[in-house]
Amino acid sequence: MGRIIFHHSGGGPLPGRLCFSTLLLAALLAGTAHADKVVLRIRAANPINTVQTVQIKANLPARVGTNDVTTPVGLELGYDIKSDRYYVFGEMELGAKEIREFDVQIRDIWMVDVDEITLLREHAKQLVAKLEGSDFHENAAGLLAEIEKNLGSVTALQGESGIGPSIKPMQHIRAYEANLETLKRIKTDLGYMENLVLSTGKDIGNLMGDVKEAPLPDGSDVVLEGEYDVAVLKISVRNTSPKETRRVPIEKNLPEEIKLSDVLDAGELDVSTHPETEICYVFKNSVEIPPGETRVFEVKMRDKWNLSGLRIPDLRSRAEALLKRVGVDGSFKAVEAGIQELLEELDAVEAEKGPTTFSDRYVAFYRRQNDQLDRIEQRILRVESALRPQTKNTKYGFKAKPPSMKTTWLIIYIILGFLAIMSLLFFLRWFGGKGK
Repeated sequence: MGRIIFHHSGGGPLPGRLCFSTLLLAALLAGTAHADKVVLRIRAANPINTVQTVQIKANLPARVGTNDVTTPVGLELGYDIKSDRYYVFGEMELGAKEIREFDVQIRDIWMVDVDEITLLREHAKQLVAKLEGSDFHENAAGLLAEIEKNLGSVTALQGESGIGPSIKPMQHIRAYEANLETLKRIKTDLGYMENLVLSTGKDIGNLMGDVKEAPLPDGSDVVLEGEYDVAVLKISVRNTSPKETRRVPIEKNLPEEIKLSDVLDAGELDVSTHPETEICYVFKNSVEIPPGETRVFEVKMRDKWNLSGLRIPDLRSRAEALLKRVGVDGSFKAVEAGIQELLEELDAVEAEKGPTTFSDRYVAFYRRQNDQLDRIEQRILRVESALRPQTKNTKYGFKAKPPSMKTTWLIIYIILGFLAIMSLLFFLRWFGGKGK
């Protein structure tokens, strides 16, 4: 007796359309922690009294990349395009009532570098010192106090949730995510301080802060000039029966980057969008597969992943324009050096060699490359923002002496008196109208 087997170049099964002759068992995921790594323990069990083949799959935490994982013998590393996360999977034969455990070792990427904390603290102090005697010094001192408090919070939380026998991996990971949010606030405060120093004409050293005027761009929303390349998704359907012709439905979700207008040619398949998720998909209600044959369907899409050829020339042009601008008077040597580093990073990204045919690994590689280009663009935006003229209107409001206590109460009494007069006028008008 044969079966229908689906394969596609994007990796993973077609949801709801794949028939297994084996039993799929759920993997139980637990975790332990060691000095420099997190260990995710996967348990596969056969609960019945006969031998059977089981398949296991376990998602890895977010942010984990291919270089962070050591997979045990018997498991492989896969990538899920939809969730943008890696997973481990495998197929094995288990005896009656047999239980097997697999330890997946992951490099501990959930730590804030202690050197980074030190650099941020020292940088903030240096910025305040450069503003000594200026109109901005008082505001900068307030920002420094806030930065010191937040850096202390990061250090304390990291110490409490560091890897150890009593700390569960998810507790360690959640603490890191919380610290990332705190670091965002710290870098925003640093960004304001850096802009204030630049407005005085002084060199600030490295630009380590962020500002709201230079948000982290999203590569999927970048407006690009030029033509996208074409990516080809291949879906193959095989009928393993040597005698029977089969008719089967096909349905395959496309990656979230793809919209209806990005599907250039679906071939024999139809294209639609799930109304509840707005995810684009290709489908065919009934496809005839002769005995022992395989049919391959090709879907041509705009390549929304390999964008380096479109993005790098624009980023390089903007960085070179900034380099020329800051190099005019030689006052910002550190900023100039930072821009030069960005140009070198762009050269390195351009030299990277990724997969050439569309697959899950193709999507994973170029998504990570676009993340890198996003970070480079954010730093370019940061310099562009820093070079704009600064005013005394900062995060803490207008830089001016606050009114005295006497003046403050005088303003309050004037407002209260005005409200009392208005209330009296409304009452007299109402009372006069009532008497008519």
